[in-house]
This record gives sequence, structure tokens and C-alpha cells, in this order.
Amino acid sequence: RGAMLHALHQFQGFTAEEIDRLAAAGTAVTAARGAVLAQAEAEPEGLWVVMRGAVRLGLPRGEAVEPLLIQGPGKIAGAIAALDGGTQPARLDVWEDILLALPRQVILAMDADDDPGAARFMDLLGRQLATDLRTLSRRQGRQRSLAALNGPKALGDDAHV
Repeated sequence: RGAMLHALHQFQGFTAEEIDRLAAAGTAVTAARGAVLAQAEAEPEGLWVVMRGAVRLGLPRGEAVEPLLIQGPGKIAGAIAALDGGTQPARLDVWEDILLALPRQVILAMDADDDPGAARFMDLLGRQLATDLRTLSRRQGRQRSLAALNGPKALGDDAHV
């Protein structure tokens, strides 16, 4: 696990000892494509560091899932609920492969820890949350713009873009 984490770009600034502590705090998980890590509105168990493959964050829409974000290698899935203690805002499912599952209590302990490795991980987590928020905001803006353009008041009842 440690070697896989250290090979990821996001973890290049971590020392070998910090990577080993992070890897030891979690559990390596190999999951098949389509496996559900967390349902929307479920209580958080923790978060997942994607070591290989990808995790999809999406909203259930009947039998389908509307994808919001894809978290690839080095990205962290499930962070919002793990940090704020609320329920999962969306469903998390595996597109492929290997993850490091970190329990919520480990994340909360890192948030209060003075250790430089814990601080680096929380900084990585914060940067990713900011990036995810920008991505989701752009997506929401596009949806609103298309709805306004395609709305009956904008161009007429049968106008579509």
C-alpha cells in the first residue's frame, strides 16, 4: 500500500514514514467495477484514497446514476461526509480497482494532530475539496444556462439548443 501511495503525484511531498503511517491507518480494498462504497444519504464510514482505478460520485436517478465527479488515482472520495459528519451527499461506486479505506475516526484524529504528515494529508484533502467544488459549480452553472436557453420563455415553446 505504501509503495502505491508514494507513487501517486499527490503524495510526492510525503516522507516514507508519513506514507507508511497513512497506509497503516487504513485498509487496502480491492473492489469490482460497480461495487457501491456508499449510498447517498448514508452515514459516513470514512473516506477512500483511490490508488488505482476510479470512483464515481453520482446522484441516483431511478435505476441509473447521474455522474457528478470521477475521482482517479491519488484522489480522495467521500471526504465531505467524513469531515462534516453529515450523510453522504451522493452515491459512491467503483469504476475500478484498488482503494485505501480510511475510517472516519482516523480522519478526525488527523485533523486535530500536529504531526506534519497529518497536516500534509489534511492540506491535500482541502485542495481536492476546493477543486471538486469548482467542478461541481461549473457543472451546475452549465445546467442552469442550458435550462434558461431551452426554457419556453427564452426562445419560444419549441426552441432547443
